[in-house]
Amino acid sequence: MSIHAPYNFVPLSRFIFLPNWADQVSHDIPFRDGVSGTLTIEMTCHTDTLIGGQQIPATTNEPGRVEFFKDPNGNPVIPGSSLKGVLSNVLEIASFARFNRLDDKRYSVRDLSTSDNFFTRQFSGNPKGGKPGWLKFNSQSGSWQITPCKMARILQSDIVKACDDITQSQWTNKDNAKAHQRYELLKGFRQITFTTQQHKNKGTTAVPDATGQYQGKLVVTGQPGKAYNDFKGKVNKNKKWEFVFYAPASESKTIPLSVMRDFKFIHSESDDWKYWEKKKAAYTDEGIPVFYMENTTQITSIGLSFLYKLAYQNTTHDAVKHTQVSHLDTNSPDLPALMFGQIGEDESPSLRGRINIGAATLNGEADYNPLPATILNGPKPTYYPAYVRQNKGDALGKLRDAGDYNTLMDKQAELSGWKRYQTKNSVAISRLDADQLKNPKVQVKLVPIKKGATFLFKIHIHNLREVELGALLWSLDFGGKAGAFHNIGMGKPFGMGRVSLKVVDSEVLTNRDDQLQNKALLEKARFSFTHLMDTAYLSATQQSWQDSPQLQELYAMATPASTSDQPYMKLSDYTDSTKAGSLSTLQPASGEVFTPLDISTNASAEPDSNIDLLSNEDYESVRAEKRAAEEAAIKAAQEAKEREKLKDSLSEEAKQVLNLEDLVKKYLIDTSSTGTRKQLNSLMQQSAKGEFIASLDDDSLLLCNEVIQPLHEGDTLPDHKQLKKLQKALDKRLGSTDA
Repeated sequence: MSIHAPYNFVPLSRFIFLPNWADQVSHDIPFRDGVSGTLTIEMTCHTDTLIGGQQIPATTNEPGRVEFFKDPNGNPVIPGSSLKGVLSNVLEIASFARFNRLDDKRYSVRDLSTSDNFFTRQFSGNPKGGKPGWLKFNSQSGSWQITPCKMARILQSDIVKACDDITQSQWTNKDNAKAHQRYELLKGFRQITFTTQQHKNKGTTAVPDATGQYQGKLVVTGQPGKAYNDFKGKVNKNKKWEFVFYAPASESKTIPLSVMRDFKFIHSESDDWKYWEKKKAAYTDEGIPVFYMENTTQITSIGLSFLYKLAYQNTTHDAVKHTQVSHLDTNSPDLPALMFGQIGEDESPSLRGRINIGAATLNGEADYNPLPATILNGPKPTYYPAYVRQNKGDALGKLRDAGDYNTLMDKQAELSGWKRYQTKNSVAISRLDADQLKNPKVQVKLVPIKKGATFLFKIHIHNLREVELGALLWSLDFGGKAGAFHNIGMGKPFGMGRVSLKVVDSEVLTNRDDQLQNKALLEKARFSFTHLMDTAYLSATQQSWQDSPQLQELYAMATPASTSDQPYMKLSDYTDSTKAGSLSTLQPASGEVFTPLDISTNASAEPDSNIDLLSNEDYESVRAEKRAAEEAAIKAAQEAKEREKLKDSLSEEAKQVLNLEDLVKKYLIDTSSTGTRKQLNSLMQQSAKGEFIASLDDDSLLLCNEVIQPLHEGDTLPDHKQLKKLQKALDKRLGSTDA
């Protein structure tokens, strides 16, 4: 199976652009090319759009409801913060900004999709799993500690038999499936007397026996899936074992603070951990039953189940640094930070933004379109086939082995990049299945405004440089890219919130009278930004900014796709996608395989002082050159079209001579192109054959001889073998013609 999602990623770059005028930014000292004023922007909704406002919670009888955000008078508005988020995200990508606007989190994983994958290989023992122990807080030393103990497995059916006050129906009731619910059923830790046996797969097992030689406490970890006795057929794959902890050690082991911090973060939303915290169990003589792993010197991880959630080796910031450490440097602000402002952290200074975006108000009367009940799914950042960059797949994104997956356990793991939702042509709400229809508590009804609605808002700018104004204008419409749209608000996976933005009015004042004004100013500003990025990217990478993978992925996701091609996968599909036989990865929206730039991941990003902004004179000169180049390209395309028409009217032999002439010209333009040289040598080899030479008319023969003459000069061709063969054949035919 292939992985699909309504979102995708713009890959992170090892190149980071930092403006060389950052230390000159001020609200009080005007730039020589500074601009201030107001832009009026019209936002058109091309699909139903919903900016979340009042939310009515779901009940057992009615789905929840999300209304459009409204002002105190009940009119639909879009907060300026929402619009700022849309524009700043596009600008971060287009300007190759730092990827530093994310929290540093250490996520966790519990992947049981296969018995031998990166997760299960973290555990030792036979069977693989954590060691047993009791977690306590030592008030005297102020440290968290584990008291190791022994452990035996026990069948749940034996637990029910041993507990006279608990029936099988109570134990297997779905409302008693979580660990803390079963502890309530057991009335805390239930003491049990037992004998031991050895199981071929489970190791030491406990058999309740009033005359047994061992005593211990029942430890339960919850029931994922169906009850232990709810199965059909001969094989029962449901969880049917729990634990008995016994024979605690006399000494405890101190837990490193970092391990305890990771444990608390991983279990911060766990009902079972909240149960123990509420009971203050860590401060009792018994403590909390846990499982742990250790190396030769210290405890390395702990959890609440035998194969417990593990903290990934890398945090999100670690993974960003593996792409480029400078993403998280604070030595100089990037372009979005200069324009929109930033809150300083650590050593980075705070910057007051020079752009203020007002709320967008609706043109005309509101026309809402209440949608059928659905379920809102949230993407999970721990789904490594999508969120972690995968570089070992084939052309279809398939892997040969589960070990080929990159995860945040790997030393050089990288994040996939900026997440964006694919724009879509129309809205299609996910249908509820039979089970979901029975449960209104998980359902929600969205009430968007209908497509076709238009909003107006104002962007106030203060002392922006012309190139910064150009960056803002580029972000509004993707540099004038035809058919490109933004996404805003809720329901983006369903195709909601596809909008376009355009400037409908501008009132801007320049700091100097000799600056261009009005429409000419806006045109120069746009041109200045694209010229700046072209120059900076080409200087650092020797590649085209417009053709960069980052812009190509941005364009691909901004260009609408059909509504039905990227729904969320089913929960079972997420699990199956990492099993043998599937082993899939999320493919780029553009369909192009991403190759990182040949730039050190430890390179320190610095502003390039050699990059100058365009003066009016430079602008006119560069624009004239670009216009001339565009006209030349159009002329060349027209000539190529006419030449193809000419070829179609000729014989195959005459056509081949013209193809040879075209290849020679192409090669002489770039003699370093090995691809063109190979094509040229191949065509010369075909043309040197006697039957081909013999079939040429006199004009084609002379032309063929003429077009290859420049190839004889100096070291134009590293290998003259095919050229010599063709020249010899031509000379022979030309000699006989002269005779």
